[in-house]
Amino acid sequence: MFLFARSPPERRGRSLKTCLALVACIACFTLTPHVRADVPARGAPPAPALATPAGARPPACPRSSPGFASAASVFPGFVIHGSGHLVNGCSGSGARLLWLELAGLGLIVTALAPAAVLGANDYLVPIQAFLGMSGVALFSGSWLLDMYGSFVPTDARGSERTRAPVLETQLGYRYIYDPIFDYRHFVVQGFEWWHGSLRVMPRADFAREDMNARYSLPVAWRWFGATPERAAPDGSFAEVQAAATHHGFPRDGFAVQTFEIGVESRLDLRQVDPEFSGTFAELGAGLGVNRYDYEAPGAGHDDNGLLLMGFALGAYFGDPDRRGGEVKLGYDHRHDDYAAGLKLSGVGSGAAGHFGLEARGYWDRWGLLLDAQVGSAYLMGLSVLFRQGGSFGR
Repeated sequence: MFLFARSPPERRGRSLKTCLALVACIACFTLTPHVRADVPARGAPPAPALATPAGARPPACPRSSPGFASAASVFPGFVIHGSGHLVNGCSGSGARLLWLELAGLGLIVTALAPAAVLGANDYLVPIQAFLGMSGVALFSGSWLLDMYGSFVPTDARGSERTRAPVLETQLGYRYIYDPIFDYRHFVVQGFEWWHGSLRVMPRADFAREDMNARYSLPVAWRWFGATPERAAPDGSFAEVQAAATHHGFPRDGFAVQTFEIGVESRLDLRQVDPEFSGTFAELGAGLGVNRYDYEAPGAGHDDNGLLLMGFALGAYFGDPDRRGGEVKLGYDHRHDDYAAGLKLSGVGSGAAGHFGLEARGYWDRWGLLLDAQVGSAYLMGLSVLFRQGGSFGR
């Protein structure tokens, strides 16, 4: 998070320009999910057609020792990522995971090295934060992929959603434990409505006993990926998102207004390697501004800038279009929601964001959403979902 309110105007402008340039780079990155691994390079002869039935999974590697591979993915796989696939006879996949681990370590070192020499720099901090987050994503993701691929056979994995419902409503309950505030029990209401490539996602979280309420109106435009009107070959997508949020703390005498814009993307990892079928990775980045309004006479307000980043790794189970769903584990760098930032020992406490686990499963049009987050507060939620329109009936 960047605090622009107390910075000189010229430094504030330089930070904002740097963040805008960073988001532009991420927007370019999110255009890449549609580049498939099976498309030949320009000027190269076309690849021969494979005699594989439509919709069938690509051939897997031999998987000669699944039991030993599962154990190897834990150790020494914790240190040498890809060990499980190597033991299983998937040398190409194991090598890719090892290279992903090394790339992640390289990005982490690249992000931390300038800080040791230059300290906090308005130009470098946003770029360092994104490089470091991407490095952690590659390092942790390569290990999780190795374990998942070693423990779960290819034919037991789920498939991706190829078309979105026109409307999906949500009604649920959240329990939030925050040692600073008194609220605990929340009602959650919201829906997602599609019109072409445009998606509107209003949502409200409110606690009756504390009168705490958070109202959010995100809007997204998806330029690539599944919509109700456009079927997709896989679950990859890229979209621009903007949101306005009001979070009221009437018992504590203040309220927060948030405005943000960013990009979100998902890549089905079977495009990287057929052995990673049934898994996906998500990456997002953006900018936001918080305005804190205080009820005390003469208190005025404070304006804070936000650097928004996040990543997730997930897997499909069953058929999400009918009976199935997905589960993902991720990190969110934002500090202005209920989970906020992690409390750690030492000087790094509060700098990191929070981790979350999200699982959603469907039985035709009905579904359940499980949401858990860990930061400076602890959150657990369960919601009922109902989808309709498109390929899910009307």
